[in-house]
Amino acid sequence: MRPTTGAAAIGAALLAGLPAACSDAGSGSLDEAGTAECPSLVRACPRQVPSYAHEVEPLLANRCVVCHSPYGGYGFDEETHAEVAAQSGAMLTQVADCMMPPSGMAPLTTAERQALLDWLVCGAPDN
Repeated sequence: MRPTTGAAAIGAALLAGLPAACSDAGSGSLDEAGTAECPSLVRACPRQVPSYAHEVEPLLANRCVVCHSPYGGYGFDEETHAEVAAQSGAMLTQVADCMMPPSGMAPLTTAERQALLDWLVCGAPDN
């Protein structure tokens, strides 16, 4: 559901307080020396597909929705499975290339990134 006029004002206030990091500059991860790296974690769909409800949705809620929501004002929304699934190809590319989360935001852990990539490679099921 999109915000109403009152909710739009609240959303604008939230947006004003967001970090400037809601951009599409890549973050990658940092090795022990502080050098950016982006290891390839894309593989064929694993036998055990990560659960949207138990793994992916909480990850998106904690790490992505700050920018990717009606209140975040950047890119597509990631609040529902339908919104995420519709953009799964773009998400796969952005996460695989370490472009998301953007610089200025904490990078995904290897486990978070692997779970998200595995789920995306498996067709972004509503499981």
